Amino acid sequence: MAALLREGYSFVWCGGVLITDRHVLTAAHCLEKIKKDEIFVRLGEYNTHQINETRARDFRIASMVLHVDYDTHTYLNDIAMIRIERPTLFNSYIWPVCMPPLNEDWTGRNAIVMGWGTQKFNGAHSKVLMEANLPVWKQADCQASMVEHIPSTVICAGLPEGGQDSCQGDSGGPLVVQLPNMRWVTIGVVSWGLGCAQAGRPGVYTRVDRYLDWIISNADI
Repeated sequence: MAALLREGYSFVWCGGVLITDRHVLTAAHCLEKIKKDEIFVRLGEYNTHQINETRARDFRIASMVLHVDYDTHTYLNDIAMIRIERPTLFNSYIWPVCMPPLNEDWTGRNAIVMGWGTQKFNGAHSKVLMEANLPVWKQADCQASMVEHIPSTVICAGLPEGGQDSCQGDSGGPLVVQLPNMRWVTIGVVSWGLGCAQAGRPGVYTRVDRYLDWIISNADI
């Protein structure tokens, strides 16, 4: 888990996820209109108001790339990648997540979303890293619950009755699933939703396996 921190802000600006020793995956809307020296990456964080409890490490950003077809209005192709200024060392607090298998049907699988975002719409940001266990929706069910277009490049997850969800400030963070071989893979990146934790309104996540070629081709940015 990565925290994107912005100069002058007391809360975590966005989430992200470490995918190599130098690359963090996040949402394009997190980096839109922001210069790379206005934001930095913190790895290994848990409680943002406690110093040194996890030996968190901060990294300046060497470069960042937003998907060239990212649409500000529809959040289509809401994915971006950050290259940190130096490789990180891995330890019990800092470890990369795996990429997902191609074209897997995640419908009905339990996934976990994490972040330091608000615990209700327009609420206060969390000081500690929170997580929610959410089932992945069938694409047709998600489309039926939304007025907005739900393309094949996104995945929906949420409790049908509501109550738990990703929310404001969780953007860019990972939606992860544990495979039978016990490895964790990132299947989604927090993108958007209608309010937070409403019944019948799942969160919408950029579907990572649709962007594997893009991730590989931009790894040398």
